[in-house]
Amino acid sequence: MSDADVRALADGRIYSAQQGVENGLVDDIMTQEEFDDHLRELLGDDISFYHQTYEQETTSLIWEFLNNAVSAIRANGDEVTASLQAIDEMTYDEPMLIYETVGQKKIDPCGALVLSCERAAFLFRKGDRYEKWMLLLIAAVVVLIVAVIGGGFSNDAEPATLREPPQLVVEDGEAGVEALRGTYSWHYGQGDKGVGTDADSVHPLDAKDTMTPLVVKRGAEATTVQLTFDVAPDAVSARAWDTAYWGQAAFADAQGLYESVPVQKNDQGEWLLTLLDEDAVYGISAEWNRFENFGGEAFYSFYTQSQP
Repeated sequence: MSDADVRALADGRIYSAQQGVENGLVDDIMTQEEFDDHLRELLGDDISFYHQTYEQETTSLIWEFLNNAVSAIRANGDEVTASLQAIDEMTYDEPMLIYETVGQKKIDPCGALVLSCERAAFLFRKGDRYEKWMLLLIAAVVVLIVAVIGGGFSNDAEPATLREPPQLVVEDGEAGVEALRGTYSWHYGQGDKGVGTDADSVHPLDAKDTMTPLVVKRGAEATTVQLTFDVAPDAVSARAWDTAYWGQAAFADAQGLYESVPVQKNDQGEWLLTLLDEDAVYGISAEWNRFENFGGEAFYSFYTQSQP
């Protein structure tokens, strides 16, 4: 590449994989299997591959959790604190989605725990009899975790510690889309330590391929959408760019080609944004500062597409 070509691209932007291909920064985008086939074409079939993988059996996770929970309860006698401490000490930092091997079915965290325990219970079957003490212990642990996780997000109590910003869903009464979460700065407490994360992302005008449009049915009156977060923020602001500037983030921002969009909080604590009359790309900035154990700010984006 020439010096001029490099300078035209190296302006601080982060490129998606597809943009990398289009600009000659990477050769292609492939799955692991496609790349293996590509290497065979280049080097011949007389080659072998070693793909390092790691798997942890469900039963080992259950035993690890139970062992941590029992030790923690003996140490401080507080079941709720002990259960949360046991989760923190597991190999995985938090309950996560489990993907079924058939059909790639997504399961929520609580459902994943229940499923894991059901599988563990099957392994402890002896003929037609179960080890009842093990099933009771597993059931008690699952009920306790579900109660802690489910009750942590009530309006009357501080939510369970969030290790990353909440998700945002944009709804207009008829349809809704999950906004793209981008750049954020987040901190949370972990025991007697504090953890901080700063993440960067592509500009909304360069992220069209990774966003789902909010299809809007235009009427005589302006359309108002609701910004629904998993945990409500303390402050929200918004700006918008014309869709004519897709792929021109640096130019649009340098020329100030965006406008502020008012966001209001109603009496029910809902954040409402009034859309512009024309289709636009929206950037939403949200802050959380009222919680003791986590907080920060995050930037989200979505765009509208008028229904014909």
